[in-house]
Amino acid sequence: MGDPGRGINHLREGHGQIIRTDGTSLTDCKFYYENVPANVLFLTKSRVDFLMAAIHHDSLTPDTSYLIEMRLSNQDKDPFHTGAEVGGLSNYYFGPIAAEGVKAHERIIYPAVYDSTDVHFYYGPSGPRMAIVMRPGADPSEVKLSFAGQDSIHIDWQGALRVYLADRYVKLEQAIAYQVDGNGTVTPVNWLPQYVHEVGNVTVGFEYENYNPAWPLVFLAGYPAMPPPQGPGTTGNLGWSTHMPSAFGNELTSVEVDADGDPYSCGYFSYYYVPLQLGTTTSTINEPLLAESRCGMVIKFLKDTKQIRWGTYIGGVESGETRAHKLALYLGVDPALKHVFVTGSTNSDDFISAARVNTAYSGAFTEDHIGGDCRMWLAALRMGSGVRDWATTHGQPAPDRTWNTHGLAVTIDRNGRLAVGGMIAKGFNTDVPQFPLVTPAGAFSRALGDGFLVVFAPDFTIEWSTTLLEYSADARYGRINDMRTTTTDGDHRGLWLVGASIQGTSEPLELMPPPSGGYFQDVAGSLSAVILQVDLNNHQIAYCTRWGSPGTGAGSSALAVHETADYTYVAGFTQAFDLTTAECPPPPTGTLVLNSHTNQTTNSNQTSDGFILRFKNLSGYQLDYGSLYGGDRDDIILDVTGDGSGNVFFTGESRSSGGLSFNTPGDLYLQWPLTAVNKRDAFITGIRDLEYPALFWNSAFGGTNSDRGWGIAASPDEVYLCGTTGSGYFDDFPLLEWNTDPNDPNSSLDWYWDSSPSGLAAELIPWVTFYQAQDYDEFGIDAFIEGLNSFHDGFIASFNLNEDVAISDLAGTHLTASIEALPLADQSGYYLKFPSEDTWQINLYDASGRLIRRATVTGRTFIIGMADLGQGMYMLQATTVGIQIGSKLVRP
Repeated sequence: MGDPGRGINHLREGHGQIIRTDGTSLTDCKFYYENVPANVLFLTKSRVDFLMAAIHHDSLTPDTSYLIEMRLSNQDKDPFHTGAEVGGLSNYYFGPIAAEGVKAHERIIYPAVYDSTDVHFYYGPSGPRMAIVMRPGADPSEVKLSFAGQDSIHIDWQGALRVYLADRYVKLEQAIAYQVDGNGTVTPVNWLPQYVHEVGNVTVGFEYENYNPAWPLVFLAGYPAMPPPQGPGTTGNLGWSTHMPSAFGNELTSVEVDADGDPYSCGYFSYYYVPLQLGTTTSTINEPLLAESRCGMVIKFLKDTKQIRWGTYIGGVESGETRAHKLALYLGVDPALKHVFVTGSTNSDDFISAARVNTAYSGAFTEDHIGGDCRMWLAALRMGSGVRDWATTHGQPAPDRTWNTHGLAVTIDRNGRLAVGGMIAKGFNTDVPQFPLVTPAGAFSRALGDGFLVVFAPDFTIEWSTTLLEYSADARYGRINDMRTTTTDGDHRGLWLVGASIQGTSEPLELMPPPSGGYFQDVAGSLSAVILQVDLNNHQIAYCTRWGSPGTGAGSSALAVHETADYTYVAGFTQAFDLTTAECPPPPTGTLVLNSHTNQTTNSNQTSDGFILRFKNLSGYQLDYGSLYGGDRDDIILDVTGDGSGNVFFTGESRSSGGLSFNTPGDLYLQWPLTAVNKRDAFITGIRDLEYPALFWNSAFGGTNSDRGWGIAASPDEVYLCGTTGSGYFDDFPLLEWNTDPNDPNSSLDWYWDSSPSGLAAELIPWVTFYQAQDYDEFGIDAFIEGLNSFHDGFIASFNLNEDVAISDLAGTHLTASIEALPLADQSGYYLKFPSEDTWQINLYDASGRLIRRATVTGRTFIIGMADLGQGMYMLQATTVGIQIGSKLVRP
């Protein structure tokens, strides 16, 4: 007979990681689907359970679990057996529960539930499937499914079998019957359900019309296929782009690549139902079992196939939140240290520390969650498998719960020197934080500060810990946001740290000017960016300066740092309107596309531009180049990286609908920004790491809802972007499946998800306050610009750098105006108003990048007709001498 179905398979083994709402393990669960609307748990014998949960994010409504039990037979038959093992290992660390190297299988088969009848559970191309296979000689009238715990059961108008409990139901969609003859011909068979109602349960049988008993008969229930993916802009060098879905919102906040070019990413997920399997997946997402509302996650992908090699979940069992903020990779030669180091925040009281024996971490510092409302955590995971060899928290001693620590930055050098930093949040109480200090002889030390630094010894005990920055009590804006160990010094003696500090507090900043000739600023707005370097040999501050407004009003924050062979780049945001060439010096020579010290924002409530600074290495901290980055509304740079081949890349988010020049040559990805002022775009910006730092790539990235670029990483031939998107499948998010076989565009061995199934989730900016740069809900500014509770999922994308990215003479300027596009009353087109009286070349592209309309306009206004075009998203590009601007137009 024909195979009842073979497709994308990920049924995960149960090793105690499924958690009841009371926090205990569901030990009798042997397998489960990783992504279905209700959790499908496969138990012993012939029993399958559907478990649904109603999770309430307020403290008044209790969480509720609903269980519907399905028996395939009224007799206990032999246990099921499994199909072939598939790739994608999972590791689970939830409080005291540890399940490592958990495997997945292609299917589960319950054999001989009736005579000559087997039941298969597996994943098809569009989701989970159940196939009842009745071989010749079987009696179909004997085959029955018995349900217990439901209120009612029926077939809906689409042919779906629904089992109801309260206001929820298990839905087995697209139930069909068919036969397969000896030649492989498939013949459909009509069927009807037959119900028998008894107290507490319902039995469903099936009556089939006109079937041939000499051929196998298959009853198949599953999920419908998803529509094909779509996306805006021109594909260019975009090689792969996918959602990372989760039921109640999630984010990917950091990405790095190892020496083989394999990317690692971290963030947080609502529960642990990311499918870690080979192949394309478009099924819907699970509702949760785990009582914890969010858990941290680290994922390794394979460069060549974009498959998930492993995924590790970490958190607690008790209700709470664990989030991974940053990760760092050990790239040295010691095999004992081949680990991913991750830091984040947790308020799960049962977050468990660990130090595996017979490893480099057997004597490492460990401390459980013993105090504080929220604690920094740090973990070391094996690069090959994601297995946890070390985990610890650090923060307020027991049993007080009056202040918090958050791990926001981590770095490890090739010699194994590990450091972590972040913020100390006092909260709204009168207790002063007593951060645990470790002070070697002669080391810098201070008791109070908004930021902290912890440096570990070679045995991973704490060698040095201190607070840093000014102490701002309740403000919670001072922090260490990022750090990098210097690599230009052969002794690896320096450690760059960047962050923000509140000026004018009772605990002054540890300012340290350079000996001579370097950049130094001691006054820089109410919130100043801070750039400092510590000497790891003598545990002292070697250099510390503010950066920002020469006055005292506008705020700035440094969010990312990256070092190349010749330069160190620092990026972040500023609200300053009074910067000079001292804060943003022009490059040494040449005409630079990206060079401005003038804040471009024109909206009074949105005043942030991103900034890029560049320090010359080994030159006494000389600031040799700086520029603002932004348009008519808020912009912020969140991460910076380099590819080791002369290119430096930045990402972040932009609210600007005008004022940014997007003019990308060659085959690089290009997308125009949104025109809606209440939405955001992620972006990718690339400059050459030369004395003349020319701009060669500047593109928005995202859909018609808000998007954020959290992290960016690069190898010599590929760039990876990760972040958060509120843009789903129908919001034109740029999705692209990775094809391993160029001769077969339908080959899909990558990890790919083209739907965005998240529900309402908490703040889009978790545990990070940017001080009126993008985070309006925190302050009530433009309070309705976006809801605090918003739909969002993580995403990851890659871009090929094999194309020529050499610099050419670019036409373009840093603009201060944009196209005004007003829809006509009958929705047949748009009234366009350009920023100046010129001769404009107009190009209109559809969502695939195909040029469909072209016009030349002399003047300042134009009406573009779209009545003859299909529904969807279109890209408008307007060009005149030295100017290129764009806008998205929607045809309703």
